Amino acid sequence: MRVVDAEKLLAFYLREHGFRVVGTTPSDRDTAWVRVIQIAAANIAGPPDYFTRSLLQLDCYAGKSGGQPEAINLALAVREVLWPLVGTRAQGVVSATLITNQTRLPDPDFEPARERVVLTVELYAHPLPEAVAA
Repeated sequence: MRVVDAEKLLAFYLREHGFRVVGTTPSDRDTAWVRVIQIAAANIAGPPDYFTRSLLQLDCYAGKSGGQPEAINLALAVREVLWPLVGTRAQGVVSATLITNQTRLPDPDFEPARERVVLTVELYAHPLPEAVAA
């Protein structure tokens, strides 16, 4: 049995919906992007690590000249596609998603600070049946 890789699952899903998704800050920062980071994963039910709740941070960054409106619109677009995520995916079965927070938090590591909206998402998932049998 394996734990669902929530970062990978969510990144694949968002890419399927046309988002530019990265695990680390990209070298090309001219175009808006979403950085996905898993903060925590907790066992919820079943054998250890069967049904997990993953806490993920989605940093929705504006491109070079998009500013606050672009970061906000990107975050809203991501929120919109998270609800239909429930179901069977190549990386696991998603039972629920819950958006627990949205914060506009410009990133001071850029000069000037880059506009960013941070979404906090809980993703409830378990492995595909064939992964459990392995």
